[in-house]
Amino acid sequence: MAWVHDPENPDVRTALQEAIHSLAEAGCDQPRLEAEVLLAHVLGVDRAHLLAHPERRLAPSELDAFRTLVARRRQREPLAYIVGRREFYGLDLVVDRRVLVPRPETELIVDRLLEHAAHRPIRTVWDVGTGSGALALAVAHRLADARVVASDISAGALDVAAANRARLGLREQVELVRADLLSAARGSVDAVVANLPYLSSEEYRAAMPEVSRYEPPLALDAGPTGLEVIARLLAQAAGLDPAPAILLLEIGAGQGGAAMALANRFFPAHRVALHRDLAGWDRVLEIQAAGEPPGRVGEAAALILPADVASVAFAAEALRRGEVVAFPTDTVYGVGAALFHERAIRALYEIKGRPEAKAIPLLLADPTGLERVAARVPPLAERLVQRFWPGGLTLVVEARPELPEVLLGGGRTVAVRVPDHPIARALIRAVGAPLATTSANRSGEPEALTAAEVIGQLGRGVRWVIDGGRSPGGKPSTVVDLSTDPPVIRRVGAIPADELLPVLMGAEGAPPRER
Repeated sequence: MAWVHDPENPDVRTALQEAIHSLAEAGCDQPRLEAEVLLAHVLGVDRAHLLAHPERRLAPSELDAFRTLVARRRQREPLAYIVGRREFYGLDLVVDRRVLVPRPETELIVDRLLEHAAHRPIRTVWDVGTGSGALALAVAHRLADARVVASDISAGALDVAAANRARLGLREQVELVRADLLSAARGSVDAVVANLPYLSSEEYRAAMPEVSRYEPPLALDAGPTGLEVIARLLAQAAGLDPAPAILLLEIGAGQGGAAMALANRFFPAHRVALHRDLAGWDRVLEIQAAGEPPGRVGEAAALILPADVASVAFAAEALRRGEVVAFPTDTVYGVGAALFHERAIRALYEIKGRPEAKAIPLLLADPTGLERVAARVPPLAERLVQRFWPGGLTLVVEARPELPEVLLGGGRTVAVRVPDHPIARALIRAVGAPLATTSANRSGEPEALTAAEVIGQLGRGVRWVIDGGRSPGGKPSTVVDLSTDPPVIRRVGAIPADELLPVLMGAEGAPPRER
């Protein structure tokens, strides 16, 4: 847009009037305030100085710089990015496009934490998804005796947080950690605070240009429902020992009921409350220990989780920590451990009373996982996988040398399968590794077809059970051993021989043997 008046060196009053008109035309919400902030930034003064000296003339270089900034704001670039600063809880923070612009409503988290600290000492605070460091630094500034850990998955965001930490002189009190949510948390954490992504992908795409065009998607887009990241954080926090005394999480305006339901699932012994912002919207989810000591979810008995996205996230975090989890498969309930946790695999043998010489099979999320565990993938395996996975076919292949010996039962082969069950595959994907899995029953006892039967057999040996309803049972998988030449059918089960043989006979060499 061309400026209505274009003197070579207008006074402050004229320059502001033109900028206000220009910004209002572009749809900016507060054109007068923003014009004053931009001009004050260019002149190196505060807004009060502008109001006190409307007659001051702008030099050509000042006018050019001001018009450049106004043009950026007309494109709906956030004002904070243009001036490079944002105030949060009385602190002047550096911000840029690597971090979310701190919002006033997020200050409610600090208010609630300080109120809690007035009644109970807080020694360690973990700010998850710290971004610019706003929450962590505001907390550290007011709780001088607290150790504050600020984590973020973005290296760029941590660079911005480090700059703010240095400017505020809080290097000794605030530790910066690159981590996915609470994955790096160790020891006792008294309080967890977080302003995580809570917009659904659809909401993010439809958001105002300042958000959808400029702010980092990683800090805003939470997935299909908007609660995916918050659910993962709650899952991780519930696994801490002891559980945090208080969690304070910013949520979306319409997420109060769903967020409370998640909190009650993962923290059934805690008090859960919602706090509203100044506009009257639900804004902060508070989860507070009801008594001393706070304790752990599922400490006394197994916790049955409904078969949904949040439960999968919860169970995946437990598996990554080295715990075991029971879950439904396409035949019976299985109990699994992450491939990279030898201690958890040994726990499977103990829980089931299984002889250590009997290897434990691996479940994969999809056929691509075969290359991660097999020393080689013969062409016949590729044909079998294409025809029968996911489903009732187990392949025995030569194991990669880095697989845990405890998994192999003293042998050199590993049995692998992709189950035809969405919850099982989603869980494996969420863990990011194959699961060593065996049936969720004591060795020699009837197979468990329900979550209740799992608990009845395994008792406190398993803390987490995903309840997928009654499993169908039926025949076990058909087992084909590809580690021999020719291959051997070790067991005929869910896949009949007449379906299997045409694929096997298509292989070069002798037909398979059946045992």
